[in-house]
Amino acid sequence: GNTVQSTIQYNVDPSLSDIKVDVASTVNAFSSLIGTSATINPSADTLTVSGSSISDTAAAQGTSDVPLEKLLLHASAGDGVTVTALNIAINGLASDVSSVELARDIDGNDRIDAGEAFASTTTAGGFARFATSLAVASNATETVLVGVNIPFNAGVGNTVSASVSWAADASSGVVVAQPDATNNFGALLGATATVADAPDVVSLRTTSPATATVARASSDNLIERIDLSLDSPSYDAATVTALGIQRTGTGADSDVSQVKLWLDDNQNGSIDATDTLLGSGVFSSGALNLSVSVPVAQASPKKLLVGYSIAATATAGATLGADVAASAAAPDSVSLIAPTQSNTQQIAYAADTLTVSGSSISDTAAAQGSQDVVGQKILLHAPIGDGVTVT
Repeated sequence: GNTVQSTIQYNVDPSLSDIKVDVASTVNAFSSLIGTSATINPSADTLTVSGSSISDTAAAQGTSDVPLEKLLLHASAGDGVTVTALNIAINGLASDVSSVELARDIDGNDRIDAGEAFASTTTAGGFARFATSLAVASNATETVLVGVNIPFNAGVGNTVSASVSWAADASSGVVVAQPDATNNFGALLGATATVADAPDVVSLRTTSPATATVARASSDNLIERIDLSLDSPSYDAATVTALGIQRTGTGADSDVSQVKLWLDDNQNGSIDATDTLLGSGVFSSGALNLSVSVPVAQASPKKLLVGYSIAATATAGATLGADVAASAAAPDSVSLIAPTQSNTQQIAYAADTLTVSGSSISDTAAAQGSQDVVGQKILLHAPIGDGVTVT
């Protein structure tokens, strides 16, 4: 941007004149001669763009600074080159990339470390377009990493990749300030990142009916409700694969003829005919472990119901309850939110019906003073159960 200009001046003192001749000659008097002004312009340098290998990788949901492309930018000898734009093609679903960033790999470790990123943007139409003023010094090389941030809701198994392609106009992958130019670097393909499932945590909470009674020989008594949810917005989905039920209270294994686990389809907290039976079994040493498959999503919490059928010979007065635990498919896990024990229910005698009927007794003649003359025969029948007391 500086200017250069020449001037030639006359002086009556020949020794001071800008034009000198031998002693036998003279120079005519002339006005100052001012030459043309020349402005110093930048040299037309070349930025050589090349790529360097980045390994394919698996990136868990929620991972930041995943490098996909490594660009080597070398300025030829001259006055340096300024990169004014980078246009990066991002291949994959837009929902799997929350942002794209550029970083100077200062320490050369092929990772985007703290303080190295200098630009960030989102994608539009499959491209991340950056306006930059990245200066590459004369005869020097800048290493630029292209990285992506993977959101927590990215699809597990989906892939994301990046590429940079040359063009003769401003749509080129690397654009520099004139009069500089880049080489025709073709298409530089980066690495592919495959989205992996991030560890999600299912929160397990329980509620139960108030303490009451359960009758002997009764079926499907609600003992405990189990609520499964994802409490953090960074969790997307998990599958509960096992659920353990521990018998509590003073009762014995033999007091429970069957344990059932339902999916509460209508979420009303009661055992209904429309609920889905997930598994059943009997207690052994006070425990029952069931294999299940219960998917839990951010917008789809689940409720399970634990029910006991009471044996006809169960000990009246004993109590029964449940304590639960669960596990999920790796890498996910289950967090048990205390308390996980239910209220206990007391075993009561079944409500039996006494059937009363009569049987004929023949009319008879009873002499004066007779005793124990049978006047009626009553039949009292108690069904199978714990008997009936006539009071």
